[in-house]
This record gives sequence, C-alpha cells and structure tokens, in this order.
Amino acid sequence: MKKLVAVLILLPSLAYGGVLSPSKNQNLATTLGLLEEISTADSNQPYFVRVFAVPEAVLECGGTVQSCPNVRLYITFSSGDLDEVPMLFQLPASKGWEFVGWSKPTEVDGVPTVGFTVRTALPSANIDAQARKAWHPRVYQIRLNPASATVKES
Repeated sequence: MKKLVAVLILLPSLAYGGVLSPSKNQNLATTLGLLEEISTADSNQPYFVRVFAVPEAVLECGGTVQSCPNVRLYITFSSGDLDEVPMLFQLPASKGWEFVGWSKPTEVDGVPTVGFTVRTALPSANIDAQARKAWHPRVYQIRLNPASATVKES
C-alpha cells in the first residue's frame, strides 16, 4: 500500500517533467520581462483597462535626457465580454511615464466612456540638474469605449 501511495505522489511529477526552452522572441521576452503595470481601472470604471510601462532596455541614464532608454506605454481595453479579444493601444515612447489619474466615467453618443490622464516623466536618477530643469513633461488625456479611442495632448 505504501508503494502505491508513493507511486501516486510521484506520478504527477513524472508526467510534467522536461526541459523548458527559452523563447526566441526577444521583443516579447523584453516586453514581458520588464513590464510594469502602472494602473488598473477601479470598480467605478465601466470597462477593464490596464496601463503598462515597458522600458526598451535595462540601462541607466548618463547625465543627459537623450542617454536614458525609452519607455513604451501600452493600454489594454476590454468590455469584459466572454470570448472578447482586448484592444491594445500604444502611445509614443518617452523617457518614462507616470499615471496621473482616472476621470469620472462619461457617455459619448450614449456609450459609456472611460478616461484617464498620463504624463511623460524622467527617471529619478542620473540626469544632471540643468538637463532635468530644461525638460518639460507632455500630458495625455485618453478616452476609451468599444466604439472609439481618442488621445488629446495638453
């Protein structure tokens, strides 16, 4: 009986044993490996929205803003319906991103719309004071619903 129990315990590990090979898709590996979720829609929002910042490389800034790696900003949007493929949006790459906040849900042509604001940012370290002082963030207001997506830079 003890041997039977031991075999039953070891059986799942034998069935799933093997060697994992790393993906050859370097872009996907970089994106998933460096991905940082900077916000998720709260329960007050009518849709499922997630905002991700993804550095293009793991590097430090070297004093100038130009020396800092770019960071891509991705937005996924879904109404939550079964079998729905989420929509994916991307803003232009910047040196960094900050999530500012969610807007109160509104309606556009009778369709609930979710909105939020993000702004470009600089990394907190290794940028000289004069370069930091000369840099100005860009602010983006995003509005999304299943029928439309808009971005307004201010």
